[in-house]
Amino acid sequence: GHTRTLRSDQPQHANSPACHATRQSRPAEEPKTNNLHDLTSYNSGIPNKAFYLAAIALGGHAWERAGRIWYESLRSPQVRPNATFRSFAAVTSHQASILFGADERKAVAEAWHEVGIAV
Repeated sequence: GHTRTLRSDQPQHANSPACHATRQSRPAEEPKTNNLHDLTSYNSGIPNKAFYLAAIALGGHAWERAGRIWYESLRSPQVRPNATFRSFAAVTSHQASILFGADERKAVAEAWHEVGIAV
């Protein structure tokens, strides 16, 4: 297992938020495994860092706004099993606007931008 701090920009592997934001258009090679836990861990850094950045930008307790935005986004029928980072980012940005308003939408969109995902 890996321990990751979301405050750090030190990459853990090729698909970490820091690497993703600076990568050109070449995706990282997927790990050669069929283990869902390994694949989930491999891809979790980017949306986790976006959540962290949004929570910091929004302030307060993470569960009050950022947590609610992510939770409602995960419940949205727009989020399908084959969702991409970009499609999930769009849903979180939209949910932020619906739930809280333009300032929160902007904070969420900027968080995704910081990890290299355009909303």
